[in-house]
Amino acid sequence: MARSRSKGRSGTPGKKGRAVLEQAVYTAGFSRRVSVAAVDAVLDAWTGALRRQDNVELPVGTLKVRENPPKRRVYRARSVMRRKLFDLYRQQLSISLADPKPL
Repeated sequence: MARSRSKGRSGTPGKKGRAVLEQAVYTAGFSRRVSVAAVDAVLDAWTGALRRQDNVELPVGTLKVRENPPKRRVYRARSVMRRKLFDLYRQQLSISLADPKPL
């Protein structure tokens, strides 16, 4: 049985948080177009900083990029379409919330 995922404004899964932020900016008195552009600009700035492995400070804490142990195989998977085995590796970098602040 397949699980259903919620879809955001762009129709792709995982955009629910972006829509909530856009709605919050819109209810603050900005137009829909300006709210979408503002949220996109903020998320692009965060993404760029995390790609450069800089910290991103938020009101709830700090997002930090941490380096995982060297690549090691997590498990072997089978591709149904190609009928081949391939290795899935652990991600080299991950993002974590460090120094969480109480709300």
